[in-house]
Amino acid sequence: MIIVPQLPEKLYKARDAVVESVHKGLEPPESLELIQEWLESDGWDALIGSMANETMAVDLNQFASYSFSDKEYIAGWLDEEQPITDEMRITHARMLISNASDGDDGYLVPSVYSFTIQSNNGKSAVVAATMRMMGQAGPETSWWGVYKTHMEFLEDLKKAGLVPVECIKDITDDEVLAYWKKKKARKSYK
Repeated sequence: MIIVPQLPEKLYKARDAVVESVHKGLEPPESLELIQEWLESDGWDALIGSMANETMAVDLNQFASYSFSDKEYIAGWLDEEQPITDEMRITHARMLISNASDGDDGYLVPSVYSFTIQSNNGKSAVVAATMRMMGQAGPETSWWGVYKTHMEFLEDLKKAGLVPVECIKDITDDEVLAYWKKKKARKSYK
């Protein structure tokens, strides 16, 4: 049986300050870094273990830069003479997105975690992170700060183009097409 480590008592003051700041709408105090450092070391099992909020997210910005291209679409799926419509782009992109987590190594589809902290007054918050696999270098943790809830964190991720897998179906056709066009716009400046 794995015992999930608990936040040490020496970090309670930092925890309370972090929770209070998020509930007052303030920037988190520097003491948030103490909690993050603990989570990356002694608290690792608390961050990624069964008590954590965990999901995966497709990095649509990165994914689109690799996969959303007329040239790639033609090379892998179509005849060079076949015209490509926006409807075809959307269908193809949705297929690629839905299959993304099946074979990805954890770079284009990072893991998403939030660790709940609760102060003595009963208020809680989540310390949020994403984790990409960097090949032989192992996981790379990116800290996203602190949020009132895990759902607020997921909303922030979506705004940044990291779409939680459970929200993939909610991406509109216009959003999918915007990622495809973003790719086309980047190429036209080169």
